[in-house]
Amino acid sequence: MLSKYIPADYQKVISMKFSGNSCPADIREANSLSDLFSIVSTGFDIEFEPWYLDMSHRIRHGVTRAFQLDEKAALVVQHNINGEALLSQIAVVPNFRGNGYASKLIRAVCSILSPSECYVICEPKLLSFYERVGFEPCGEYCIVSHLKTDK
Repeated sequence: MLSKYIPADYQKVISMKFSGNSCPADIREANSLSDLFSIVSTGFDIEFEPWYLDMSHRIRHGVTRAFQLDEKAALVVQHNINGEALLSQIAVVPNFRGNGYASKLIRAVCSILSPSECYVICEPKLLSFYERVGFEPCGEYCIVSHLKTDK
């Protein structure tokens, strides 16, 4: 409905809540943002400098935490506030995809963050993956991007 009034590109996303079994694993907090970026950037089209400035500021002020499973997978906990944590930037290096590293990392991070409730926001194409990991849909949203202007 909004597209009738605001000319822009819209993308449907799904909010999902973790209700699966968490599982401790041998993961660690990322100690190098450069190493973290080398993993995260394999799954997202992001530029280093703006990402680094934002991420270093968030981590330094205790808002964000980042975790790695060896040099194969990484994820960012954008925030963990009032018992709700938002997981994002979940990525696995291409050569290791399809081997369960993302699932293992997600479950381990959810274990570390317990008793906080963990959420992800995903595109519809990733719905089945997150359901297999133990997430359940809890809402649908629309992201507005690329505002179109008449010239």
